[in-house]
Amino acid sequence: MSIKIEQYNAARAPQIMETSEVSTPAIPVKYAFPNAGISLVDFCPPSISRKFLWRSARRVHYTKKLPSLFTQISIRRPVRKAHYRSTISMLASVLRSRGAQVSTCRRFASVQASTPTAKAVLTPDASTDKTKPSDKEAHDSYLHRPVTYPLDKIKVVLLENIHPRAKEVFEREGYTVETHKRAMSGEELARVGGDAHILGIRSKTQLDPDFFSTVGWHEHRLWAVGCFCIGTNQVALPSAAATGIPVFNAPFSNTRSVAEKTLSEIIALHRKLFLRSTELHQGIWTKSATGAHEVRGTTLGIVGYGRIGSQVSVLAELLGMKVVFYDPVKCLPLGNARQVDTLEELLGMADAVTLHVPATPTTKKMINRETIAQMKDGALLVNNARGTVIDIDAAKEAVESGKIAGMAVDVFPKEPAKNGEPFDTPLRGLPNVILTPHIGGSTEEAQGNIAVEVATKLVRYINDGSTTTSTNTPEIDMQPIRNNSMRILHMHQNVPGVLSKIHSVLSDYGINVTSQYLQSDPRHGYIALEVEKFHAKVVTRELEKIKETIFLRTII
Repeated sequence: MSIKIEQYNAARAPQIMETSEVSTPAIPVKYAFPNAGISLVDFCPPSISRKFLWRSARRVHYTKKLPSLFTQISIRRPVRKAHYRSTISMLASVLRSRGAQVSTCRRFASVQASTPTAKAVLTPDASTDKTKPSDKEAHDSYLHRPVTYPLDKIKVVLLENIHPRAKEVFEREGYTVETHKRAMSGEELARVGGDAHILGIRSKTQLDPDFFSTVGWHEHRLWAVGCFCIGTNQVALPSAAATGIPVFNAPFSNTRSVAEKTLSEIIALHRKLFLRSTELHQGIWTKSATGAHEVRGTTLGIVGYGRIGSQVSVLAELLGMKVVFYDPVKCLPLGNARQVDTLEELLGMADAVTLHVPATPTTKKMINRETIAQMKDGALLVNNARGTVIDIDAAKEAVESGKIAGMAVDVFPKEPAKNGEPFDTPLRGLPNVILTPHIGGSTEEAQGNIAVEVATKLVRYINDGSTTTSTNTPEIDMQPIRNNSMRILHMHQNVPGVLSKIHSVLSDYGINVTSQYLQSDPRHGYIALEVEKFHAKVVTRELEKIKETIFLRTII
């Protein structure tokens, strides 16, 4: 079958546009459109519905469904010449996605039926004016599909002097990157974050619910947040998820750095190195072995046996220490480490206690006057976890009384927003207390690893839709999209009937789903549908009307 799409002058006498004969069914079909500025006859496979054709063309109105394989479409009003090529290109794109071969020239386009599996190809006619834009270019400019976003228009904003390796990862993908050396807050943060597709922060910038209510549906549309650190307690995760913004972090990249710092502080506290160094800086010479001990043979108590805690365990055993640990989850011990059933049991047998737990309501001030009383007299306490897990006032009293012989603290309940700001803590000035400014993971190696890990996760989300290791949304691990396919990413409220609505829209438009990924949590669902290419703007407009939709994006 061959169908010709030709431009007509409305002033010309009515005439038949095309006569076509097909073998199945063998019915000759003749149709004319004498009153239209342009007359079009379109090939319609059975899988294309009325709704699909009607909504696929902005200036095209469906008139009636013809018998068998034909659908008749006409533009109801004369259009300017400038609209002709883009209109033809738009319809040709619909046909190509349904398995037709399309060729065009300056005055007409022909559509030839092909097998459903044949690759649709747009081949300009030899007589086409090479100086004019191609049909694909005309179609793209006319429809402006919300599909794969132009890479150079994806804007990444990195705050708090994030390691340069993150910028390298983004620029390698073609993204535009803007960097700032400090943390931000308030209106400044809303303005900068609202002008980004990806926002990268560390631990000082606070993203609260007001921030997400401001930028979640901003014109520029924040797509994702990267926390270039271990924790995410500086981000209002439920508020981010409510606006469809996944939050990624790097929970494991600085494991070695924190573990080494912990062991070095335990050794320094056992030997009173910090105290002796401070005295020398004051001009006081004190050479004494009193209170100084080897770590070999002592017992180390680890609270929290995750990535960092288990790494500390391995390093401590290499030094000859005995290791016990407490974790509410049953863990597989490494080496000769032994898990105990309660925190009280651990505190009563450890010569040094190190904390490696997240900031949660359960861990808030878990080391307090009551638990300190359960510790051995003269024990050491190390906190490289979160500032909220120790009652600072209770710890100060224990150091002053000698109950705790020494402390190393890297994190505090309140910390300055940037370098150079004043800082104070009740622990200042106490003997044999090592204070460091939240530098547990601050090594060149750790920061470089964190930068690459978080940036790579963000790139995968932007390019493929993968949410693996997202801290606040359902996790889906996806491979790069296949050729001749496109991917619909739809995040929605997890309520009954949403999936049915999504598939109904695709069915109405005759779109075949070649594969799909689905994951959900109690509040949210995230589905990725791989489908045949289609007019994304038309169908996404329908999907957006589903009231449970939180976020929608398409990728080619």
